[in-house]
Amino acid sequence: MEQLRKSGLFGNGLIEISSPAVISLYNKCLMEVGRQPTEREKIHIDGRGWSPELADDFGDNYYLSNGDANPYAIVVTPEQKGLPVYYPHHSFDRDLMQTFFGAASQQIADLTSQTAMWIDMDQRFDQYTTLEDLLMINSVVVIVHTIGSLMNAARTQRCLVQDIRQGLNWMNSDLRQKLQESGNGFGDLRYRSLVIENIPYMKVSSFHIKAFGGVYIFRGNLKNSKSLMILETPQAEYIGRGDVMFLNDKEEVLVRLKEEGLLEFSLDVFRQKPQILLRLRETILEHVICGHEANNEAFDITSITDAKKDFYAKTLSDDLPSIYRDLQKLYNQIVDGEEIDVEKIPEELKLCLLRPVVKSEEDPILYNLLMSLLVTLVWSPCELTYAFNKPYFFNQYLQWSETRKKHAIACVEKNRLKRAQKKTN
Repeated sequence: MEQLRKSGLFGNGLIEISSPAVISLYNKCLMEVGRQPTEREKIHIDGRGWSPELADDFGDNYYLSNGDANPYAIVVTPEQKGLPVYYPHHSFDRDLMQTFFGAASQQIADLTSQTAMWIDMDQRFDQYTTLEDLLMINSVVVIVHTIGSLMNAARTQRCLVQDIRQGLNWMNSDLRQKLQESGNGFGDLRYRSLVIENIPYMKVSSFHIKAFGGVYIFRGNLKNSKSLMILETPQAEYIGRGDVMFLNDKEEVLVRLKEEGLLEFSLDVFRQKPQILLRLRETILEHVICGHEANNEAFDITSITDAKKDFYAKTLSDDLPSIYRDLQKLYNQIVDGEEIDVEKIPEELKLCLLRPVVKSEEDPILYNLLMSLLVTLVWSPCELTYAFNKPYFFNQYLQWSETRKKHAIACVEKNRLKRAQKKTN
């Protein structure tokens, strides 16, 4: 992962925590959720408070949890707002954190000026025992706990003030004494934004969850079924169940998602952007070349010419799948303006070119979920895999040869540069 770190593809978007006071508060949050404090004087954290350094120390990328049903977040600064979430328990975790920061930005700023908070993402389960438990997740409640009693003190002072204002309670010396004691201990908190009530998060109709080895759950937007679960790790007890599929049955999963109205093959997409077909064809060729040169540490695919790639395409033609040639044929037909009979397009190619029916601007959560699944099922450029399913990209990266690792980094960096240039233009 060192090359990913150097290139900024892993660890990018984290903020540094090096203040002894803030490290101390972070450690107290760790202990509150059942972890040992760190002895590090400096760490980096993401939007959820996850640190790559502590993940290495604990030997667990999911150290901010007590099992799959009990994920937590740690917030020590308002600067965590908008940061990425590197190892989410759910595909909606980043959006959940953005919702939290949006709903309580003032309180977060005020609280973190004195303390830190840990967040319980409550799903009403202590432990998942069956897949059916996952179908009972209808919401996630964000429950905030602070280090020390600052938030509770603010609640108490508000309640005391309300009580004192009722009738003749202003004459009640016990109430006035309690308010005075709280003020002496915490100061006047009546007018500060320090109380964060429980925040329900409802965008959980379809999502991915880490439990049971990884499960994609679709509900509420299927044509033929009430729900559909796609398991990354096959489990014998669910064979034959119509609402459960296994990720390694790639073709069956793609066909089912198409039948359920979640994916579609639209020729218009590729008529508008035929370069997508060329990039996909190039991806397949580069994958085969990297495999051929896997033991050649001096080989750098990013520096070879198009003519050299043509040479590899010829010499490695037996290793290239038929879809490689089908992509070129479809591209030629489109750019030549030919009338194309969709029925004559090979089924394998149409499955490979499936895209979400929903648009990213219409339902970004469902779109991103489908793209996250697609990049694991069909040929996908490295930059798409990195963009939509970073944990999968990182896991695959560790298994690649050095040749392919260098190529993947170059592809992602090139894509990031293009996107940055588009934004400035």
